[in-house]
This record gives sequence, structure tokens and C-alpha cells, in this order.
Amino acid sequence: MGALYRVSRDGTGRRGGGEGWKGLTGTIEPDIILLDEKGFIVHVYDLKFPCPETNSARWETYAEGRWRDELQGDVYEEILGVKPRLVSPRDGIVPIKEE
Repeated sequence: MGALYRVSRDGTGRRGGGEGWKGLTGTIEPDIILLDEKGFIVHVYDLKFPCPETNSARWETYAEGRWRDELQGDVYEEILGVKPRLVSPRDGIVPIKEE
């Protein structure tokens, strides 16, 4: 497992800056973060709903901003310190590919 980071309580409730989904563009905000009893991140999940059905769940590449041209999953891992997992209705929890 990677490094552990404590999640700050003051960061909640400010998502999107009042702009709805548009306010999340370019952020590193996974859909589900599971913490242990001490508040450290132990699992990170991102939900994907690929269309059409022939597409598989995959990490997107940031098109602009601080993480331009980097894969979303790589950025999550670097910043949150744990390997994130993709979750989709068709594939369930996608296995981590060893490099």
C-alpha cells in the first residue's frame, strides 16, 4: 500500500463551488473514498458508465489544467497515495493491472 494521508474535514461540502457538475471539471475528486478508523485513505473507487455498451470502463486523460495529458487514475494514485479502482455496472470492480 502507498503512503497514508489524513482527509481534512473542512474540505467537504465545497464541491463544485456552486457550479454543479461543471465545477468539478479538472478536479481530483473520486466518487468513493474509504477511510480506516483513524481517517486514513485505504481504498479509492471511481464510477464509470461507458457508452455505448461496447466501450469498457477506462481512465480519462485530463485535457487541460494542472494535470493536462495525465491519466485520471495516475493522478489519484499520486495524490491520494493508494491505487484507485474503476467500477462500472457491466464490469463491476475492475481488477488492478500490475505493471
